[in-house]
Amino acid sequence: MTLMTAKLKEGEQMLVGYVSDERYMAVPDCALLFEQGSTVVPTRSAANGAVYAELPSGTYNVALSNPGYGAKRVWMEVNPDRPYHFRLLTDCLLGYVWPKCVRSGERSDSGGGASPDPIEGRAACHLVAAEWRCSRMARSRRSSG
Repeated sequence: MTLMTAKLKEGEQMLVGYVSDERYMAVPDCALLFEQGSTVVPTRSAANGAVYAELPSGTYNVALSNPGYGAKRVWMEVNPDRPYHFRLLTDCLLGYVWPKCVRSGERSDSGGGASPDPIEGRAACHLVAAEWRCSRMARSRRSSG
């Protein structure tokens, strides 16, 4: 019997969805709270990010929280045929580009050079952000003393 054709018995939990981070890696042990009117159902994600709960179909306001990730609230429709994909963002710096001299429609460079290797490119973005913070601190020290 597949998930799509399975009928839930009273007290049986179903796969509600999955919790992952910005890189689509599973987020285990994430606290989730499903709220619908006066109904409140707390649960946690499994080691593979799967979320199981005993919930009737319907719309829920879901709060997610896990150390190292930003807390989040989403509205979702519980449907046993379509598990929901919850995404959390890590609290760490991800290496966003600082577009100091870019106009709308122009391309921006991370300053470390574009790299086809995702690991090397991510390191370059972290380096650029760290260099920017360090140069900013150095400027503030020069101006204050």
